Amino acid sequence: MKNRLINYSVLLICLTFFLFLNRELKADGLTINGYVSTYYATDNDSNSVTNRPLINSLNVQKNNFDINMAMISASYVNKDYRAKFTLHHGALARAAWPAQATMIQEANAGVRLADGLWLDAGYFLTHIGGEVITPKDNWLSSLALSTQNEPFFQSGMKLSYDVNDKLHTELHLLNGYNIFDDNNANKSIGWCAAYKANDDLSFSILGIYGNEAYLGLVPSTKNLAFANTPKILNNVVVNYNVSKSLLLKVSADISSQEILTNNVKGTSSSLGGFLALRYLITEKLSSTVRLEMYNNEAKLDSDSKAFESKANGGTLGIEYKTNSNSYLRIEARQLTYAKSDSYKNPFDSRLEGIFSFGVFF
Repeated sequence: MKNRLINYSVLLICLTFFLFLNRELKADGLTINGYVSTYYATDNDSNSVTNRPLINSLNVQKNNFDINMAMISASYVNKDYRAKFTLHHGALARAAWPAQATMIQEANAGVRLADGLWLDAGYFLTHIGGEVITPKDNWLSSLALSTQNEPFFQSGMKLSYDVNDKLHTELHLLNGYNIFDDNNANKSIGWCAAYKANDDLSFSILGIYGNEAYLGLVPSTKNLAFANTPKILNNVVVNYNVSKSLLLKVSADISSQEILTNNVKGTSSSLGGFLALRYLITEKLSSTVRLEMYNNEAKLDSDSKAFESKANGGTLGIEYKTNSNSYLRIEARQLTYAKSDSYKNPFDSRLEGIFSFGVFF
């Protein structure tokens, strides 16, 4: 409790300082953003203490009011250089962020090398995925299982280039997969190609490759050796506005990694993704349906199966925007794991309910 109070005090001090700077430098390229998201969650899982952080790093507490995220961010941009620094605290930071940098969400700086070409370095949020970690920027306040198993953050250098007004590209040199500080002598490479066909259709091809240890958030592979084994993750995201009222988002992941157990080599592979539909009932009221799946399997060279874990789920959410800078959400989510002889799943079936409220500026 004492550590939480200290963290919130730091955020409050930073907010006051940033707001003061914003008045002084607003016309000179400085932008200040703040966000607070709270929630109350419940489910019918008797083992909630163990399973909740593994399945969703947001909404970790059960039957308890808590903060998903309290965030303050400052960014400075002009035509030749830019910088961003973001502090955060709450359920996500406690569940998923590294202990040595729990409060730092982002800290990076960049310079313009040529028209449309930028080089940035520091701490970043991941470039991968159809969902992001800030609930206000998603359609739902829970994360899909595939999102949960993607990296949340990364550190290194990023070269980005706007080919034209439709195509954006990035090349990343990173310390590793879902880490800030490097865990070995190797580096990872990341990539992004985002194409906006028109105002209603866009798609992205993203990925990361490196000789790294597995650091996923659902540790179905905890008894296997992954240190210094090549891992590749490919992600495709499609956004399509079917009409002015109906929006579609699809995200798909496919990944593989070499493994070693009892001196026998093998391969771990996963396939996951989600399909989400959002219907704008009125200007303030909307509903979202998300269908998701995540399959994780490991096979050894000896033709034996190390483990297999398969899950799917569905979520229905209602959002009401009380104004342009706040929202209320109610969500119901059903998750089911297929029975497996090779791996003990966290549960067979679980029904969740989440109420969340967010304010941002």
